[in-house]
Amino acid sequence: MFLVMQDYLREVPPTIIGTMPNFSDYFTTFEEKVAYLYDQAELQRVNNRGYAVDKSLLKEDLSIYGEFIAAKVMAFANNTSNSVLFDKVNYSRSKLLYLADTALVTAATIIYEQTADNLSLLTTYGITSDELDDLQRKIDDFSLALPKPRANISIKRASTTELKVVFTLCDELLKSMDLLSNTLQLTENMYYENYFNRRHTERPGYRRLLAKGIVKNVLGERMGNVWMVCTALGIKKRVRSSGGFYLKNIPDGTYQFEFRRIGFVTTVVTINIFYSVTAEVEVVMVAV
Repeated sequence: MFLVMQDYLREVPPTIIGTMPNFSDYFTTFEEKVAYLYDQAELQRVNNRGYAVDKSLLKEDLSIYGEFIAAKVMAFANNTSNSVLFDKVNYSRSKLLYLADTALVTAATIIYEQTADNLSLLTTYGITSDELDDLQRKIDDFSLALPKPRANISIKRASTTELKVVFTLCDELLKSMDLLSNTLQLTENMYYENYFNRRHTERPGYRRLLAKGIVKNVLGERMGNVWMVCTALGIKKRVRSSGGFYLKNIPDGTYQFEFRRIGFVTTVVTINIFYSVTAEVEVVMVAV
């Protein structure tokens, strides 16, 4: 939401902004705080636990397995005269390897989604839910190995308390700008409607992946059958059997998630959600 409002207000003519006392000051501060939150969100993308991975090996592994799954789906599509499905998953190993890193993730995800959508019809072609989970795990592993863009200045990672203060400040600045924008309801009706449409409707691309993570034990082994709970968001769901989890359509902010499984100490993880940046999280659970 913060970036949506920032992008819109940057396009508003200065003559309109100038009719609202202090609005320009509020917006300048708002831009500074949004930039700060963006930098902090980028820092969170880095897996600070770190482990040595050879990206080229992961890319080859994903390409080989992606072709393995795609070939079975293509056979099914050919036998059922489903040309649309065939074209969507028509990827050979060499074609996948040739793709840029981010494009490979997209292609492999398409193969995964199309397979998942037709899984009940693909059992006779030898595709199981375990194989599908293996493909998702390989996608996750390769995604986490990709280089992460960093801010071009040195930034100290903020504490959770500091981030909450900045998120709150951005909300308060928007509320102040709301009050001033209300004064233009009759004189600048087009601005008024555009402003509040952006404030009160879903942000563009609401299905965007906002956070993804993996749950592991202290040995680095992936863990399924784990509940993730966030009281503030009303979320309670299991992570995938491969240990992976994803979050979409969540308001900007700082949230605490509990990860629970019988026989393990409950692990509390703070996840910062900021539109346009996908947070990456590694959760390590310790046995009781």
